[in-house]
Amino acid sequence: MIKKIIWLLAILFMLGLVSQPLLAEEEKKPAADYSDEPWERAALYLGAFFVDADSDLELGGGGVRVKVDGEDVLGLDETMTVFRADAFWRITRRNRVDFTYYALNRDGTNELSIDIPEPGGGTIPVGTKVKTDFDMTILRGSYAWSFFKNKFFDLGIAAGLYGLAVDFSIKRDGSGGSGREETDFAFPLPVIGLRGSFALTPKWMIRQSFDYFYVNFGDYEGQLVDFLAAVEWNALKHLGLGVGYNYIQMDLDYSGSDNFLSEIDLTNGGVLAYAKLYF
Repeated sequence: MIKKIIWLLAILFMLGLVSQPLLAEEEKKPAADYSDEPWERAALYLGAFFVDADSDLELGGGGVRVKVDGEDVLGLDETMTVFRADAFWRITRRNRVDFTYYALNRDGTNELSIDIPEPGGGTIPVGTKVKTDFDMTILRGSYAWSFFKNKFFDLGIAAGLYGLAVDFSIKRDGSGGSGREETDFAFPLPVIGLRGSFALTPKWMIRQSFDYFYVNFGDYEGQLVDFLAAVEWNALKHLGLGVGYNYIQMDLDYSGSDNFLSEIDLTNGGVLAYAKLYF
């Protein structure tokens, strides 16, 4: 929990630094009447994320590692429904900040079909029944600037951070605390992206976002693609409904470390269904 709070504070701090020069420039411009534009000043999205997951994990120790299919070999959940929260605040007409939170907590029990090497030089052999817990928490914050905006289109570029916390453990089923291997780490993922909103009518709109990152420093190497498209209906004043699809593909390599889990190749795709509180 402390790691998650630290990441959130770091994201907020970085957004504040990035936004200050552009906000100052925006304030110098003369006022204009944009009352016919349908874009909300702020919104909070709360709903469900119906996720289909596919993961390959590199496990091992002592210089010997194997790549395993998380679902087939470890029995991790392939589908799950998780709570998701998104929000944005439009600080000025062209400047906004966005936030996202959700957690993908999976577990599974299965008999191993391959040997898995352990950091101490031993092996978890074929046929061993193991219980695996694989938890990922995503905290995302980004700053976006609209380079083209009118009552029909809002197009912008974005930059921000993914705060990704990973907790992974595997143990022989029924062994209590013995025979347990675990890894936990936090990954700072700088992202750049695009934002697009399209007003079909005053009450119906399409929302899209695309984020990408690549980072390589120290023992860390990572790459991510995140694409979202959704249709929203502002059914009532201050209340809307939406449905969409979010695709995330990430490859995180921590193989320069001595961690039992050293690489994550993960693809998540799923439907979003949510309510929107807007102002």
